[in-house]
Amino acid sequence: MTSAMAQSDIGSRLGRIASRTSGQVSVCARNLTTGEEVALDPDTVLPTASVIKLPILMTLFSAVAAGEVSLDARMDVGEQDRVGGSGILSVFDEGLTPTIRDAAVLMIVLSDNTATNMILRALGGTVQVNALMERLGLATVRLHNRVDFEAIGDDVRRFAEASPRELCTLSELIARRKFLSTAACEGIEAILEKQHYLDQVPRYMRVNPYWRDLGQQPSFRLGCKTGFFPGTWVDAGIVRFGALAHRILLDRERAWCAV
Repeated sequence: MTSAMAQSDIGSRLGRIASRTSGQVSVCARNLTTGEEVALDPDTVLPTASVIKLPILMTLFSAVAAGEVSLDARMDVGEQDRVGGSGILSVFDEGLTPTIRDAAVLMIVLSDNTATNMILRALGGTVQVNALMERLGLATVRLHNRVDFEAIGDDVRRFAEASPRELCTLSELIARRKFLSTAACEGIEAILEKQHYLDQVPRYMRVNPYWRDLGQQPSFRLGCKTGFFPGTWVDAGIVRFGALAHRILLDRERAWCAV
């Protein structure tokens, strides 16, 4: 089967899967070696749920590169930051002062909402996130509110929105080391690879999240950010696979960015 035929077959399968659902399905996946793309309604602007925390993380790294924020600085877990939902900081006693790096890791690997609000406080709010997305030419990726369930209400679009294609482009910038610097991209991807929520798209991939602890080399590597809200499921990230999946060398491995 030729590459074009395989791509068409995958697209047809996606269409059949989407036709069996009662909701809206949008997908964008890009092969970073060949440039092939598989997509289904990739330009539809949809709610991101917690996947918007990836752009927040990128904005944090941008602020660090500009000397505006230090990852080693410590922040109090303020009452203005505390919010329920995913994460663990909201149930800890007062007085905890994690580093900004710790809060960033919690924001991604446990999708910690309180940590997310702490990072946004360090950045000065949502404005910096949207400004970065504009500079990157990503018109659909927008953060509308901090994590505030009263403001979001029953419409998760009030939190954040994006198109799958542009979320895929964000992942590609990281995977190709085209955002800020190689060191920044490696740092971001390393955090994404620590993701604990693997019950959405990753559940089909037999991800072993403990390969480092076991001293193993995986057949593929996954770094992703998931998002969930009643009626909304979102995933975005980077998959590196092949015999050399344990090495971050784009010219010697295949990689996909997918949303």
